[in-house]
Amino acid sequence: MIGKQHFTLLYDRARRKAMISRNITSGWSKAGLRPFNPEWVLEEIEKPEMVKYSPLSIDVDKDSFSQESQLKTPKTIEIWLLCEALNAAENVFADRAILLDENLLLLEQNNEKYTRTSIKAAVVGTAKVLSYEDIVQAQQNPM
Repeated sequence: MIGKQHFTLLYDRARRKAMISRNITSGWSKAGLRPFNPEWVLEEIEKPEMVKYSPLSIDVDKDSFSQESQLKTPKTIEIWLLCEALNAAENVFADRAILLDENLLLLEQNNEKYTRTSIKAAVVGTAKVLSYEDIVQAQQNPM
């Protein structure tokens, strides 16, 4: 799992490597913005095929068309609402997963503090604050 601190560190490094003037200029030139050349962009876009109909090929019997034989429009509103509901549910699950990860990270950090404070420090020996005179005396009388 990558935490917020790691993500920002990695993102900053990747951004500094990617956001250089050469890459930006290359992207602008691919889009036709530098030098500004809209003709080049229009040449790159695929054009749809044009189907030509001759007047003789359209022989339609007007009596054959009735309201029952015509195609009915699909129920796009219901499909759209269903897609919106599914997208909202997906976003909710993603947000929930992010919150759970953050809670676990905070719980680990909190427990880390408690384990540090619950362990007593081991006393190795006795300590004494030395004055300047004590230091001079210790230097003159080495043990």
